[in-house]
Amino acid sequence: FWDDPPFVLRPRPGTTEETIREKTALFSCLLDEIDFRTQVRRGLLQDMEFGTTIFKWGWESKTKTEVQYKRKTMPLKVDNQIGPPTEIPTEESDEFEKVIIEKSVEMPTFDYVDIRHVLVDPDCRVGDIRQAKWVIHVEYMNFYQLNALRDVEGYSIPSEEELKELFAPPKEQAAAPGVQEQQAALTVTQHAAPRYQTFDADPLSKTLQVLEYQDCEKVVTVLNKKKVIRNERNEFNRHTYLSCDWWDVLDSFYGIGIGRIVGQDQRVNQGVTNAALDILSLA
Repeated sequence: FWDDPPFVLRPRPGTTEETIREKTALFSCLLDEIDFRTQVRRGLLQDMEFGTTIFKWGWESKTKTEVQYKRKTMPLKVDNQIGPPTEIPTEESDEFEKVIIEKSVEMPTFDYVDIRHVLVDPDCRVGDIRQAKWVIHVEYMNFYQLNALRDVEGYSIPSEEELKELFAPPKEQAAAPGVQEQQAALTVTQHAAPRYQTFDADPLSKTLQVLEYQDCEKVVTVLNKKKVIRNERNEFNRHTYLSCDWWDVLDSFYGIGIGRIVGQDQRVNQGVTNAALDILSLA
């Protein structure tokens, strides 16, 4: 059913309408589950403001714990001469017990990514990130997030004792952030606290830098620029990023957003207004 995954959908020849409806319902459910609409909205807002937006797609395998309630005993069944047996509830059948069930969940992922948190191959000269030879995603994770990756296939997380040593005094300092992220914290516009700063009293909530490098052949993840916690073949045979430009710029990956496009017009309008006020004042 898929043609050029993950986004172009075309039914194969001979596909019945019922199959199309079933698969459409499945895809709609998955898109709601991964909050696709919100991710696209955030990406488009970034695209309009700054001229470029980046999305990251992939596939996630995880174990999900669910709580269900089941009857302690089933209701009594009485045979009827006509029709199916009749169920008669009893005091025991009206009592329920809590059952914890673990389920294996396989589903796609699609996330908007802040362009300040992605390092794109500098030799990429078009606004399509798929043409970049490699991409690095800069993230910050605390002990609990890193420890949760222990059960994820492909990751080689240190033992809990070794991992806790990085967060216990004297604390391992997070690697220096990029220039873009530092500059954003110094602007007049109010922003959330920088990702590399921690305000939680729990020492294990302190974050360390995690760099994920991707190209068409491999995926390498490095913790705080010191320890490799993942090094494996890229199962998709391509890096898992998509991008869009608002206004393409020649020989550049990054485009121009509405802010820079209308900025010159605003200056011209302001200059004309000021000139008119000066003439009136002079008169």
